[in-house]
Amino acid sequence: MTEKEFKILLDKFLNKEITQDELDLLKRFEDQAIQQSKEEVFRSDLEKNHIKKSVYKNIKKRTKPNNIFKVI
Repeated sequence: MTEKEFKILLDKFLNKEITQDELDLLKRFEDQAIQQSKEEVFRSDLEKNHIKKSVYKNIKKRTKPNNIFKVI
């Protein structure tokens, strides 16, 4: 379903002009979107940990401690 088709069906739904077939199509689209959002992003735990460490290392390298208290 294209974005344009989705918007048309959504407008029909909001205006209570949607047919049962169109409503079924919208429901299938919703179910598919929910299923895809639950899929794993990483191929493995090893890959996940590698990326996690890489991101943390980059953040640590690019940030400086903010010492709000000065020792006099």
